Amino acid sequence: MDEVTFLEMCRDSGFVSFIERDSDKITISVNGVIETYKILKVLEFTSDRKRMSVIVENCESGELINYIKGADMAIVPRIDKDAPFDQSCIEKMDELANEGLRTLMFAKKVYDGLIDA
Repeated sequence: MDEVTFLEMCRDSGFVSFIERDSDKITISVNGVIETYKILKVLEFTSDRKRMSVIVENCESGELINYIKGADMAIVPRIDKDAPFDQSCIEKMDELANEGLRTLMFAKKVYDGLIDA
């Protein structure tokens, strides 16, 4: 599972660790700070979308965030053209893909206002 591998990498790097999850909340530690998120909506991966999304609400700040993971071909076109982005990331992903390795991108969008979850 991509999520397990990603969480293990985050834990091993000392950046983020998973604490617990139930049916509608997830709790993590980010650089030692506990964060809890309410899961509002999960859009499962499909071969048509080539990505999955989860919309969460930060229980402390109320901030609404859409986290997305998927193939580079599904994520790159959705990157805000005005947002800072390191083009060398795409070049490195192309190199890895040319070596036959599977690549996966993660991104997030913070919503300014309420959304219909």
